[in-house]
Formats: sequence, C-alpha cells, structure tokens
Amino acid sequence: MMPDIIKAGSEQFKRQNIAEAMNKGAGRAKYETIKGPDFEGFDRKKLWVAKVNNINEKPSQNIRVVYSGDKFVGLVDVSDPEFCFCSKQKPLSNPPSVQQQLKRAKRANLCSCGEMEERIDENGKKGPRRNQSRKRPSKGENTSTHEAKSPHSEEAKSSHGEDAKSPSSQEAMGAKDKGSKELEEENTISAQMDRTQKIKTARLANEISDQEFTKLATRRGLDKVVQEKWQKSLSQVRQLVGYKALDAESPRLSISSLKLGAMGSGGLAIGATMWAASLVDAFTHDTSGWERSEAITAIIPFVGCTTTAAADVAHGSLDSNMVLDTSLCFLGDALLLTPAWPAGVVVHVVRAILSQFTPPDVPSLEAMKKTRDEAWSKYLDDRVYTFIYSHPRLYREGGFGAQIEATLAIEELAVLSQSAQTIGAVGALGQSVQETHSNENRWRIIANVQAAISKTLRATSREIARRQRATLMDIARKLHADTNLSLKTTADRFNEAFSGNMTSWEMVARYTQTYTGDPEIPGMSLNNQDDVRNELGEIAACLRKTPLKIPSLFELAFVVGQSKGLVALHEETLSIQGYIRAKMSETRGRRASNYQINLIALRHTLAVAQLLRGTRQQDALPIDLDNLDAEHVEELHLLITLKYGWIYDDCKSKLTDKLFGGAKHWSREQYGRVFKFFTHPVKLPIFFEAETVPYIALVLGLEEKLVENLMEEMKQWLMRKNTAHAIFEALSRKAAEAGKKVKELNLEHFHK
Repeated sequence: MMPDIIKAGSEQFKRQNIAEAMNKGAGRAKYETIKGPDFEGFDRKKLWVAKVNNINEKPSQNIRVVYSGDKFVGLVDVSDPEFCFCSKQKPLSNPPSVQQQLKRAKRANLCSCGEMEERIDENGKKGPRRNQSRKRPSKGENTSTHEAKSPHSEEAKSSHGEDAKSPSSQEAMGAKDKGSKELEEENTISAQMDRTQKIKTARLANEISDQEFTKLATRRGLDKVVQEKWQKSLSQVRQLVGYKALDAESPRLSISSLKLGAMGSGGLAIGATMWAASLVDAFTHDTSGWERSEAITAIIPFVGCTTTAAADVAHGSLDSNMVLDTSLCFLGDALLLTPAWPAGVVVHVVRAILSQFTPPDVPSLEAMKKTRDEAWSKYLDDRVYTFIYSHPRLYREGGFGAQIEATLAIEELAVLSQSAQTIGAVGALGQSVQETHSNENRWRIIANVQAAISKTLRATSREIARRQRATLMDIARKLHADTNLSLKTTADRFNEAFSGNMTSWEMVARYTQTYTGDPEIPGMSLNNQDDVRNELGEIAACLRKTPLKIPSLFELAFVVGQSKGLVALHEETLSIQGYIRAKMSETRGRRASNYQINLIALRHTLAVAQLLRGTRQQDALPIDLDNLDAEHVEELHLLITLKYGWIYDDCKSKLTDKLFGGAKHWSREQYGRVFKFFTHPVKLPIFFEAETVPYIALVLGLEEKLVENLMEEMKQWLMRKNTAHAIFEALSRKAAEAGKKVKELNLEHFHK
C-alpha cells in the first residue's frame, strides 16, 4: 500500500496529491521510455508524466508523477541530468512545457499533451504520421517533389504531386480540418460545462458545510457558549479559526466526475473510498490557516494582559498583592497564548513574595528554612493553585478557568469547522457524481459517501480529544519548567533573593544587639553586628545549597485536572482506554481487544493512584506499555492524573451543591471552616483511597463488577510473573553455585 507521505528530492508529497495529479493530468505528457537511476531498464507502453502539488499544496517545479493507466509508477526529478525521457526513441531533456502540451492537445484533440505518433481516421485506419520527415532522395533523383517537407508549406498548398492533386485526398483533408474545428468547439463547450459543474459543486459543498457546522456545534452546546459568553455568532467564530469557503479550484473538490464516470463499478468503489480516506486524513492533520493565540484574543476580549499592566509592574507602582495578581495574568498568557514575558516581571514577583514574609525571632538555619518554605508554600496555595483552580467565589469573572474553557472550546470549533467542510465536500461531490451514473452504480456512490461521513465524524472525535488533551498536558508542563515564569524559574529566583536578603543591612540590624556598658567611659558601647553578619552569611550559604521543593509534574497535572475550566470537555478527551487504543494503533498498526486495553489501563491506573497517595515513587511507575516509547507512557500517566483530579472535583462540586445549594450561596463568614476546602484545589498526597474499586471504576468508566474481575485477573498475572521471576532467580543462583563448584574442582585437580 502506498504510504501517506512520499519524499522525492527535497520535497514531500501526499498520497492525495498524487491521486489528484493522476486524475486531473495537469500538464501531462506521454512517453514510451524513462531512463534514470530509479527507472533503470524501465520500458513500458503508454507511460504518462504529470505535474503534482507538493505537501504545501503548491505545484512542484521539478518533480513529476509517472504512471501507467491507473497504476502509480513513481516520482521523477526532471532537473536531474541522469533522467532521459524518450518518445519513439527520441530523447527529450525535460517534459514539454504546459503551454506546448495544451497547444498540441488542442490541435490533436487528444487528452494527452505529448507527441501524437499516428493519426487515426474516422474508420479506425492509421493515417500518415504527423511531423514525419519525407524520405531523403537518392543521387540523381529529382528533388523538386521533395522540397516541401511540411504539408503547410507554400508548395504543399499548391501542389503535392499526383497524390495531392487527387480529389479524394483534398476531400479527406477538408473533412479532417472541419472535424478538428468541430471537435475543438466541443472541447471548449465541455470545459465550460465542467467549470460550471465545479462552481455548482463548490456552492453546494459550502451550503452543506454551513449546515453541518451549525448542527455539530449545537449538538456540543457550543452555540450557547459563542452567543452568551462571547457575544458572537457561529459564522464569526468560524472565520476567526481559519475557515475559508471552497471554490471551484479547491483541492478538496479536485476529484473529477468524468474520472469517476470512466471507472467500472469496482474501480468506482475503490477510487471513491481512497479519495474519501485521503480527505479525512488531510483534515485531521490540517493545523494551518489560523493562529490560536490571535483567535483567542479576538474571540474573548478580556483575555491577555495589557501593556499598561506590564508598565505598572516594571515601575513599581503596585503593591505586593497587585503585583502578584498581575503576574498571574501574565502566567495565564504564557500557559495558553505565548511564552513571551515582559522584562523584569519575575524580579518583581520575587520581591512581592519576600515582602509578605516575617523573619523569625531567632536567626537559626532551621527557623529561616521553615520561614522560607512557608512563604513559598503560601504563594503556591493562595496564588498559583487558586488561579489555576479558579473557583467562582474568588474569580467572579471566571479567571484562568474561563480562559481554559474558551481555549478548549475554540480548539473544538476549529476541528468541527474542518470536519463540516470535509462532510460538505464529500456530500456535494457524491451528488455530483450520482448525476453522471446509472442507477446500478448510484448505490455504491451513496454507500461510499455515507462511509466517508461516518469516518469523518469518528476522526473528528479523536482529533478533538487529541488537541484538548495536548492543551491540558502543555499547561502542566509549562507551569512546571517550560516558561520564564514557571515554578522552577520562580523558585530558583526566590531562593537566591531570600538567601541574599539574609546578609542585607536590614536583616543584620534586626538581629544585632548592642551593649551600652558604662556611659561614663568612652568606647564601652559594644554590639554583636559582626557575629550576626557571619552567622547570617552561613545560613544564606546553606539555604543556597538546599533549593525549594518544586511541585512535581504530576501534582501540577492533578491541580489542572481540578480546574473549573474543564466543565465542558469532550467526552473522549480524558478517556484512558481511548488514549491507549490510539497509541497502540499508531505504533502496532492493528487494534487490541477491549479486554487487553482494559487490563493495561487498570494496571497503570492503580500505579498512578498509589503515586497520588504517596505510597509509590515516580521512578517506580511501570514503564512498559506494549512497545510504546517512554514519552507516551508518561503522557498516559499524566492523563490518568488529570482524570483523577477531574473526578475528585466533580464529587466535591456535587457535595457543595448538596450542602449549600451551590458555590455562590454560602459566605466566608458563615462557613469559614470550609472556605479554603471549597475554594482551593487539593494537593498531593491525596487523602482519599484512590486505588479502591469505586474510584477505579469512575476513572476508567467501567462497572465495578468488571473492575473487580480485571483486578483478580491482574493479580493472577502478577503472581505468574513473580513466580517466573522467582524461578529465574533461583536457577541463576544454582547456576552460579554450580559454576563456583566446578571452578573449585578444577583447582583441586590442578593441585593434584
């Protein structure tokens, strides 16, 4: 089977582009032989060479498609001097230009644009060859009758010898000229009709696309989000995510009705199926045409920090609380829009954190370390984590949770737009092709169209889940270490500033004690300033060597999973089995059974649950997942962590609604004891038993009875594995002992 992407020279070509080139035959030429390094000894009749669009949908300058009939032969680089194109054993350096080909095709009234070797009359008999040179006359032979080498020369017009003067010859040539003009007119009319049909098909495709986009968005409830929260229409948002209406020349409408009409019933089914599959593949990998950050800021006006806020932070015109709040605004931009930061923001954040801690009464290393760690923990709990969580009691406008929700919705709308356009193209072309076929073939076309639409909808769900999943994981990764204001960067800067502040004049003066002595005696006033400075310097050196504890990637993923911005996730986004199934299909090329996938999901979910509980270390997580690489295994564990966070907060929200009638119906004063519990996310290690059957069933979306059966199966598998491992270890020990005994016997024999 032809791969989806083929490389030739320095360019790449999609299978769809190659199929379109073979169908359309843009600028194609016919040859008998192509000789070159990749076509050595290749000699085949009716060989065609056509232009092809590269992966960027632009015509390639040097690469051509070689095919014979409906069979793909290969790709050639016409700029390579080793290639030789032959027509009737006449070598050509390169294929003729497109203009030449079209001109010759017009004159010859042929589909091909290459040399026409023989003319065929109406009775099917072969006529004189075109551009055939006259036989060279021998010595002494009268050359007057051979001077005219072309039928269009002046002598030929007046006289062609006896044969040219015959009435039958003149009538035949007149009939051919007349027939050529009539055929040329028919070709022009046919081209105009084909153009009209393409315009009609494009208009119908756009109508179906608009209807399908509205239907898909409404089914997901995104129409209300667009209208009520963003105050825009679906068509406006669709334009902002890169939608462009199809026209007659759009690649998605490139399949030819005439080409389909020329196929047999089997060829029609195969051709339409391959074309539909290529359309689906193209839409799932199409990420061009729109910039996510620009679309988000255009759709949601309140997203994005202003330059005024950056200037206020840089000039120090804000208090510490305002500095921290503004820095979180920049953090949200970095996590969702762009990693670029205004210069100096981290410095001001560190200063704001330092301004909110109180030095201990005794300047000991333990007291200073505890004070430092508490200040850092308070910044994480009360600022960063609550910002990610975005409880409506603390962020009445939605906060970062609203930004996450909007970003995920925009990603979904972008995929739905591509999907709707693909469905529109499939439906319109299906109707167009049906008009040119008999009733016996129409059912095949309808079946192929329905199959293509069903495949598109399935691919739509997978693509939405993939993009939303990647967005959530990127938030955790960027927050951990991938941005200029990540927790790792901020922690390192804060520890350095805190350690440097230990030996500052203010800190030394705070702990300096003065002994006045006898005021009557000059010079009796003493203090321990030097001792304090030395002691604080030693403390600072120790603090620099003991960096702050950075939240693990899994703790951050658990917090992100609890965010209020995940209320409208696609149902497949956090599917553990869906992720395993997709990755195994990509790497193995085949699908595993549901039983195998459930067993793998259970094993890794139990391991992650133990990690969240603090009973297993991160380096003890299982790393084997049916030949998947380490990156995919880590993504699976992060996905399970996100799902645990989402499940836990869903249960907590239901408890809030049950006890208080909703998050906005209780006050800080009335329920002060539970205020932090409901407005802050939970950190690791978690306090609930995440590895129990009910929780596992919720995370995996399975019945508890099935989970119990799977856990029993897994225990037996582990016992067999452990038994085999124990047997192997025992045999290894016995082999080692036997080897040692043999060595001792050999030594004894040697001494004897």
